[in-house]
Amino acid sequence: MMLLDIGAPSTGAIAAGAGIAFLVILAAVSYIAFRIFRKTLKMAFRMAILASVLVAVLGGGVGLWWFGTSRPSSRSVPQRTR
Repeated sequence: MMLLDIGAPSTGAIAAGAGIAFLVILAAVSYIAFRIFRKTLKMAFRMAILASVLVAVLGGGVGLWWFGTSRPSSRSVPQRTR
């Protein structure tokens, strides 16, 4: 009976894992593109901009994940009086 009592993983952990996997894939693609076009200064500049945008997006996502968790409010709903 206790074998079937397994809780589901939290959605925050799944989202964090998916985000990390997505970031690793994008970083690998960016690195390959950078190695292919390393002699082109314009492409290197674009990759630097892309890296800074990815860091900003990662920071925003972590911020939303960290501060965006909803907590139930402790306030009760006021009753209508006549």
